[in-house]
Amino acid sequence: MAVNIKQLIAPSLVPNTEQTFYTCPASTSTVFRALNLYNNTAGAVDVEFWIVPTGQSTGNDYLVAKKSVSGTSASRVTEVEGLVLQAGDFLVTKGTVNGGCSIIGGGVEVI
Repeated sequence: MAVNIKQLIAPSLVPNTEQTFYTCPASTSTVFRALNLYNNTAGAVDVEFWIVPTGQSTGNDYLVAKKSVSGTSASRVTEVEGLVLQAGDFLVTKGTVNGGCSIIGGGVEVI
């Protein structure tokens, strides 16, 4: 068994449509250890997060967090930290303002 501590999500802008930011590789389990947002705008931006099992699609069953980030401020998404993804599971996000927030995340992949 190999344990890789790594950046799971490179710095990216969150769109106002659902976008997959991370998919757990084959034969791997992943644990998110940190997920951070920064609001690039003057107004509040809301961001939603889904952890979706392989073969499924986003929906209320898989919604794990909704964060409101005040203008020009940062927020840690603690609701996602510690969640385990199995091979093929994926993290999806969507914001209320296209490109209004930046996202970055790190964690552990166990192979």
